[in-house]
Amino acid sequence: MYHINDHKTSKVLLMVSSIYHNGVPINTMWDSGSDVTVITHSMAKRLGLIGKDVQMTITKVGNVVESCMSKEYTIPLVDQQGKIWKIKAYGLDEITSNVYEVDANELSRILQVNPMLLVRPVGKVDMLIGSDCCQLLPKVIKTVGSLQLLENQFGYCVRGSMGTGTKRRGDSACVRVNHILFDVSTRKIEVSKLPDLKVSLDNVFGNDTDYDDIPCFCRRSIPDEWTLKETRELKLIEQGLTFDEVNRVWVVKYPWIKNPANLPNNCASAVARMKATEKRLLSRGSEHCKLYQNQIDEMIAGGIARKITRAERVSYTGPVHYIHHHEVMKPNSQSTPMRIVFDSSASYRGHQLNAYWAKGPDILNSLLGVLLRMRQEKVVVMGDISRMYHTIRLDEKDQHTHRFIWRDFNVLEFPEHYIMTRVTFGDRPSGIIATLALRHTAEKYASEYPAAAKMIMRNTYVDDMVQSVNSEEKATELIKEAEHILASGGFVVKHWVTSANNHNFAGIKLLETETEKVLGMSWDIKSDQFYYCQDKLFP
Repeated sequence: MYHINDHKTSKVLLMVSSIYHNGVPINTMWDSGSDVTVITHSMAKRLGLIGKDVQMTITKVGNVVESCMSKEYTIPLVDQQGKIWKIKAYGLDEITSNVYEVDANELSRILQVNPMLLVRPVGKVDMLIGSDCCQLLPKVIKTVGSLQLLENQFGYCVRGSMGTGTKRRGDSACVRVNHILFDVSTRKIEVSKLPDLKVSLDNVFGNDTDYDDIPCFCRRSIPDEWTLKETRELKLIEQGLTFDEVNRVWVVKYPWIKNPANLPNNCASAVARMKATEKRLLSRGSEHCKLYQNQIDEMIAGGIARKITRAERVSYTGPVHYIHHHEVMKPNSQSTPMRIVFDSSASYRGHQLNAYWAKGPDILNSLLGVLLRMRQEKVVVMGDISRMYHTIRLDEKDQHTHRFIWRDFNVLEFPEHYIMTRVTFGDRPSGIIATLALRHTAEKYASEYPAAAKMIMRNTYVDDMVQSVNSEEKATELIKEAEHILASGGFVVKHWVTSANNHNFAGIKLLETETEKVLGMSWDIKSDQFYYCQDKLFP
């Protein structure tokens, strides 16, 4: 099926770009040589897609034929003009080897275009779109030597060769998909008797239904369905989570499943990566640099990170590891158009920091359950928890395995060393740690403020709290109780949004807006409708 050249020797850049579904980036390869579109099962699961069972026949290189069961998925993709394209894709465990980083500045110099147009995804390819979606395949708009700039409904990409004399940060995997044949046949499906199905649906959606009693339908909502490994990992994570009564903050010891003493000190690699990031930011102008520096300064001012002295570095004898950082642009965000992310999955001498930690089971509330309860009463309140992950403090050992390098764009100065003092987004167990801390905080007040505690425990999805009540008075009371509970655990609500007509909420930080992002969607508050709106990646 695939012919893969060694990425260390390949000079070819294939057409890859990022496209979005419900705000989730999908690393996509465009290949006119494939007669079908395929997606990894892991990405389909992340997108919440429900596939249809199909029998798949694959013809590989050498005319080797294999048959296996797969899934047929339908994926709605929103292009840059807001148009929805529904494409059909078949599931595979893996599509290609990883795509490696390429110097966008070098590409922009050759093609004489803005480097922001040439940002290529790196890492695992999640989806390959073939000739069955020929209307979406990128078209050539510029050719310079062996390089071509292409554009389609989702943005820009590049293909061709950069030449042997061009310096690059990495090499892209060269992958050729020869042919895939699909003999589609559905498995035998067991169908419930119609009367039984009707009774079940009437029980759930009848006029007298109390949506608070609807269970979370997530596969992991029943502990008996967790694997033994997941159960043990959850116990390990909970054992490391404690509450500091004096400082009123949660403190966590990360769930190490490998000895952190085996981590190599990757300081030299971190310095090199910092210089590369610095060079890229400087090449994009002073405004770009200012946004990045502001993010660093805010982390330090908020106690999320701190500078460490040479004496502290020398005296500390525990395990040390540095995490690389880079920017992610959010053009549609007025408050944070740029966000710094830390890469705990970066590999150094075969070691990945994320591989040293347990992940635990999926304990998120059911998105369906949260949405149904949001629609139950006439007044909706929604709260956005500010920096939820950064609310939990790291244990000292975990701080020193979260060091990073920076020098405030003072290119003539030696880099400074910093450590993260709070849980970092991107760490393998960070999501479950933050969720457990939030729920344990609410559990303490379950008897004193039952409605607010229930909202936090049952109607929170990541950092969004959503609840519906039958009056503005109850909405005000619920908000004040929830803020009191959250403050006791160190959590802060960024702002609240309500569908009430009379915004008479004294003493509450209420956001006056016509639309708000909630549960991955945009909510038109006045019309009380939901819609999807893709962030614009390029101007």
